[in-house]
Amino acid sequence: MKQPRLHLVKTLAEPIGKKAVSELVVQRILDLVKSGHLSAGDKLPSERDLAEQLDVSRPTVREALRALSILGVLEIRHGASISNPCWPGWPPNA
Repeated sequence: MKQPRLHLVKTLAEPIGKKAVSELVVQRILDLVKSGHLSAGDKLPSERDLAEQLDVSRPTVREALRALSILGVLEIRHGASISNPCWPGWPPNA
């Protein structure tokens, strides 16, 4: 006996979650890299300035910067600055 496909229908009916604000900040910074407005070695504004310019909270900026650091897009030096050490060829498929 076949199982009903109810689980698929239920899954399709569930709402798709909204993107987190930090994901939008990540995308904005990646767009700056892809467009050439931010290149290897450039320093970003301070966390406070980024939060003001993007009209988001500082924790949101921190979360986005942490994600970009994990991806290797940014290098965070505590007490210093945040720079973009992107290697040649980054971003992929640009």
